[in-house]
Amino acid sequence: MDRLIVFGGTTEGRELCQKCLEQLNNVVIHVFVATEQGKEVLPKDGKLVVHTGRLTSMEMADIIGTLSPDMVVDATHPYATEVTENIVKACTLSNARYIRLLREKADIKKGFIAEDPLKVVKLVNRSRGNVLLTTGSKDLPAYTGIYNFKERVYARILPDANNINWAINMGYAKDHIIAEEGPFSYERNVEEIKKYNIKYLITKESGKAGGFDEKQRACKDANCVLIVIPRPEEDGYSASEVWEMVKEEYTKKTIHIIGVGMGNPKNMTVEAVEAVEDCQVLIGANRLVDAVNKGRKDIYYEYKAEKIKEFIDTTDYQHYGIIFSGDVCLFSGATVLLDLLDGYKVKVIQGISSVAYLASRIGVPWAGCRVVSAHGRNVDIVREVAENEGIFVLTGGNVKQICQTLTENGLGTVKICAGEKLSYPREKITAGYVKDFVSREFDPITVLYMCNENYGISTEFGLSDDMFFRGEIPMTKSEVRSVILSKLQLRNSDIVYDIGSGTGSVTVECGRLAPKGMVYSVECNEDAYELTAKNVEHFELKNVRQFLGQGKDIVADLPKPNSVFIGGSKGELEDIMEQIINKGVDIRFVVSAITLETLTNTLMFMKTKGFKNTEVVQVSVSKGNFVGNSTMMTAQNPIFIVSGDWEE
Repeated sequence: MDRLIVFGGTTEGRELCQKCLEQLNNVVIHVFVATEQGKEVLPKDGKLVVHTGRLTSMEMADIIGTLSPDMVVDATHPYATEVTENIVKACTLSNARYIRLLREKADIKKGFIAEDPLKVVKLVNRSRGNVLLTTGSKDLPAYTGIYNFKERVYARILPDANNINWAINMGYAKDHIIAEEGPFSYERNVEEIKKYNIKYLITKESGKAGGFDEKQRACKDANCVLIVIPRPEEDGYSASEVWEMVKEEYTKKTIHIIGVGMGNPKNMTVEAVEAVEDCQVLIGANRLVDAVNKGRKDIYYEYKAEKIKEFIDTTDYQHYGIIFSGDVCLFSGATVLLDLLDGYKVKVIQGISSVAYLASRIGVPWAGCRVVSAHGRNVDIVREVAENEGIFVLTGGNVKQICQTLTENGLGTVKICAGEKLSYPREKITAGYVKDFVSREFDPITVLYMCNENYGISTEFGLSDDMFFRGEIPMTKSEVRSVILSKLQLRNSDIVYDIGSGTGSVTVECGRLAPKGMVYSVECNEDAYELTAKNVEHFELKNVRQFLGQGKDIVADLPKPNSVFIGGSKGELEDIMEQIINKGVDIRFVVSAITLETLTNTLMFMKTKGFKNTEVVQVSVSKGNFVGNSTMMTAQNPIFIVSGDWEE
């Protein structure tokens, strides 16, 4: 059921509730009133829940947060400014939609305007005559300032024992307290003016709903002076405008995205069960829909987001339930669907994830564990397991492949638990070592937990040259590569270009240092391209994209990078750099140069374009060769390394 909150037992609030009950389906209205009298005049209906009593802003915020209404309507009295302030604050705290319903203004034809009770007192004290207060009990203390108020003032207030005792304790005469509940007719007002010989009638600008017109007519015909306290200025909407807003909100299609856990209905949350009950049609994969439907709802079997969106667009249900397994915010297809449903009223209801379920079954606190999904996603499983002590893996049915890859990379002795058919009667949890699972068969719906007691994050760079496949292609040597990488200043999720990849040694190192980013490796030599591919595969990098062709042609279609390394440009250095800086700012460049001409061209380009933090380093490396009992140092070609930042 959708929920609407209405504050106020006013006429406008009652009329709004009545319209909602008559014309809206599947809406529960929660009405908050201050007194029992306010409760008694409201309609009696199972879909109308009345709450009585005064609340602080924090109490309101807690209630709004618990009920989660689509809209909060403030239909309180126009002079209840403190209450309105509390409602506004509560809606802000709970991120609820707030609508202020304004009472229709009165047409004041004759009388005096007094901005507040103190000015009323000054006005009345200028002459003699009895006074009838119709402004409620809240301001009674202020009117004790009226000269000889015990004899002159009559107070018309609600017939509430607390109010009556309060007035008596302030000094108001008991026989001057008119304890009655409105609305008051023209005739009743005339009768009281004459009965108590009233010269001044004090009223608020309460509008038609507050009986202002009847008071104004009575004063005119009974020769009584009308004194009006104007209402505070505020922004809001008329009763008809609010009704249209409410009607629009509660008649639009509502889509519930419901996480039902692993699929066993026993593991659904109460909120999920209620949402399924409220929906007219259920959408999702056969296994999940059949598990929760019980043959009572219309069904549309579909799990593809685009197809679901098309079904919602072309059908006339008001409440749709889209069923997903697990937690809809954890590697869920709901993420794609949420983007497509922009413009609809969408409510997301979480389920228990298979990760949380397995963690509870094996007694592992999972707050500090890594969670990854290999279901339709590229994941560097070797790196993930190597760098984390505890890790949960949503396998997508690839258990054997995952365990084989880990075993081949020296992680076969990592402890592992596999949870199959979790929450179902045939649930099975198996423990062992990764290497033991290579030859086993597992259910497609399997979750893994691995504990690597020897975990550690590898931040090393400058890998030994003999770790790479070499061939006849020149390689950026380990020592030079280390300086290049230090100048690139890579971060975990950077987008990196390696232009002129050669053997791919820089590509590989960048891929390792930016595991959550992407490396775009560009090479025009086919043999070098193949060698880079071989090394990328050898290091099992999933975050590298290779391109065969000229640098200036390839980079035109690539996304803006964070860092760029140019190790070879085939005479197109300036063209390549120009293409890249046109993509945006905040790009770090590092260029290696063997010749003085390349060095000069790089420095001139950076100076002309206004690069920041430009730096040039010459790296000369000599490596020792052992000859007999002696060590001879052999010099390598000196390399110039130029770095700089393209900024605003």
